[in-house]
Amino acid sequence: MKLKKLFAGVLTASMILNGGMTVSFAKKKSVSKITLNKKKVKLKKGKKFTLKLKGTKKSAKASVSNKKIIKLSAVKKSKKKVKNQWIVKALKAGKAKITVKAGKHKYVCKVTVLDINKAMNSHTSSTVSASQDSDVANNAIAAINGLPSAEYLTLNDEGRVQQAQNSYDSLTANQKQYVDTETVTKLNNCINKMNELKQQQAQQQVIESANTNTKLFFTDTIKSVDMMPGDTEKLSYSLSSSYYHDSDVKFTSSNSQVATVDSSGTVTGVGKGTAIITVAVGSLSDQYTVNVHDISITFPQLPKSLNDFSISERQIKCEIDSLSIEKHFYEPNEFSVRLNYTGKKLYDSTNSNDYCRIDYKLYNENNVVVDSGSIFSNNVNAGESFSGYTYLGSTLPEGSYRLELFDGQ
Repeated sequence: MKLKKLFAGVLTASMILNGGMTVSFAKKKSVSKITLNKKKVKLKKGKKFTLKLKGTKKSAKASVSNKKIIKLSAVKKSKKKVKNQWIVKALKAGKAKITVKAGKHKYVCKVTVLDINKAMNSHTSSTVSASQDSDVANNAIAAINGLPSAEYLTLNDEGRVQQAQNSYDSLTANQKQYVDTETVTKLNNCINKMNELKQQQAQQQVIESANTNTKLFFTDTIKSVDMMPGDTEKLSYSLSSSYYHDSDVKFTSSNSQVATVDSSGTVTGVGKGTAIITVAVGSLSDQYTVNVHDISITFPQLPKSLNDFSISERQIKCEIDSLSIEKHFYEPNEFSVRLNYTGKKLYDSTNSNDYCRIDYKLYNENNVVVDSGSIFSNNVNAGESFSGYTYLGSTLPEGSYRLELFDGQ
């Protein structure tokens, strides 16, 4: 096919160049197309039109699908039927199909009959209905716009929100078309906020009921403790509740520079002063007072060797390995201190099973001796260790102290 076109083009160009020869081609004979003059028609009730089959001389037959909707009759001229032409008359509203058969071929025309009176009445009814829908929708819109913004709602607005929701929910689909998106969004926000407020109220009522039936208190009737920095004290409490559990109980300190408290209720002294420890669950709480006293005692460098000359016939050499203190018998700003010690008997000239004696003096910040005494071991042989304790003073005020050890006399 491409070669034929190429040959024809070359031939034509050659003829033009060699003398302007004109080449003419025979036109294809046109074939008439068989068709109906109308394939789809709308008629008012009582009106007519003429249906024609064009493009053929053969006689055709026409039939109608519903004779109650349209009437089909042949066109006549001088009382003779005109070939392939029919008069179509609209009888009543509806749809029908006209089929024209010519030889083996069929041609179809679709006819729709309109009742103009019903259409006008329907339009009028639709207009009235639209006006009514708009009025009903406006009532719902007014109820919604009358609500405050969601963030300003209170439980007192529950009735108004419910009324606005009912007004909108009662609208038909057509009526809801008159409500703008912004108004619908406001209604949804108000409904969500009101549900949130009601849930909070219900939860609060549960908590209030739980608090009414809950008991929480520190078991210590005095509810007060004296301690030193670094000391710890476990506070005991009692919880009786069907709603709360121990994991819900919280401890807090009024002053963490004085005392801290962990989740189990263990208090640790930090610095001089008074702190209030609170145990709480729900709206219930109880308090405990912690007094932290500032007292410190410095010791000589250990281990320290000392002589015991209390018995002239013998010499004893002793060593102190460790010293520590415990604070006891607290009174307001006064307390007693227990001194714990460990040591070893290094030498005994008589090799007797006898005790060691070491003297001490306790100095205050002004370098004044406020207490003195002796440390005694239990009966031990040379090379054996010993331990014991003694109390430093009956009561001591807060402050810093220094302990010194001396040979026993």
